Amino acid sequence: MEWTCFNPTQIIMRSGAVKEYAFRTLGRHALLVCGRTSARICGALDDVREALILQGVDYTVFDRVENNPSVETCFAAGALAREVGADFVIGVGGGSPLDAAKAIAAFAAHEYADAESIYRDGVSSALPVVAVGTTAGTGSEVTQYAVLTVASASTKMTVKSPLLFPKAALMDPKYTATLPLRLTVSCAVDALSHCIEGYFSVRASAYTDAVALRALRMLGNNLGKLRSGELSDTVRGELLQASTMAGQVIAQTGTGFAHVLGYMLTFFEGFQHGEANAQFLADFVASMGSARPDKANTTLRALGLSSTEELRAYLRELIPNTPHLTRAQVERFTAISARSKSLANAVTVIGAKEIEELFGQYAD
Repeated sequence: MEWTCFNPTQIIMRSGAVKEYAFRTLGRHALLVCGRTSARICGALDDVREALILQGVDYTVFDRVENNPSVETCFAAGALAREVGADFVIGVGGGSPLDAAKAIAAFAAHEYADAESIYRDGVSSALPVVAVGTTAGTGSEVTQYAVLTVASASTKMTVKSPLLFPKAALMDPKYTATLPLRLTVSCAVDALSHCIEGYFSVRASAYTDAVALRALRMLGNNLGKLRSGELSDTVRGELLQASTMAGQVIAQTGTGFAHVLGYMLTFFEGFQHGEANAQFLADFVASMGSARPDKANTTLRALGLSSTEELRAYLRELIPNTPHLTRAQVERFTAISARSKSLANAVTVIGAKEIEELFGQYAD
């Protein structure tokens, strides 16, 4: 029953969160980090700019964050932050801009020899970060992780440090209103995978279990509504709450093999992150159930299901597209995935043989 919890992020989850936050307490110049379009379309970028202007805070916009941001992009943005004299970083968007903002905050505070040296040297300092979330899935607004694409490793790799926890997470449900149904579902399934993978982590505690199950039930209820095409304000608001709660879970527990294997489909096959995780989530529950059948049953009941096969069918209905892999891809993806340290997070640790079988189910 012994456990610890450290999550220093102030969470403000309500309409108008951006306009009421005191950005000026963090400095005189902000680097705004976002993608090219979504932060503008949903209105979040304009709201942040307005708040900064009213508070007398200067800003520079870096809007070149790609989907699945590269470590090189973040390295370049860190140099820009130093050049303009940024005191803090504001990430505006979904998981990609938020993860990028955290890495940029580290690159801005310390001149690394090159982009990938952050993985060798770690994070010794970082500018303060404010996260303005515009999707309901990643939970990046409350984690100490920055997941970046590293081309030399042919996968995503995580920068982790308590210094990367955002100072504040400003979560206004209205910013999710412009998300189309498919992306809303993908983001929600990402949050679902956070709940489930965190629930079966060797680092799970009474606290994370309670939060994971509460979020899991909220997600289950609202995913059912998404299946029928309902995208009401209430649904979006509850998905946002559940996503942030799920992020608090993985901040303590980490993730498991659904994420590890899913990265391969995102990096090589262009799958959205949540859709990639979904391909292995039923397998994850089945595998973990061999060690913790009690938790497997609780997970299924929270979703109104009775078996992992029902879960597989449930996920397939939500996300019908599946990968089609060659045997050569199976072998390559297995070799890369088997090196991941995250595999050891789970109560059942799988090896290369099991990983090959999991990828193999999608082989032509």
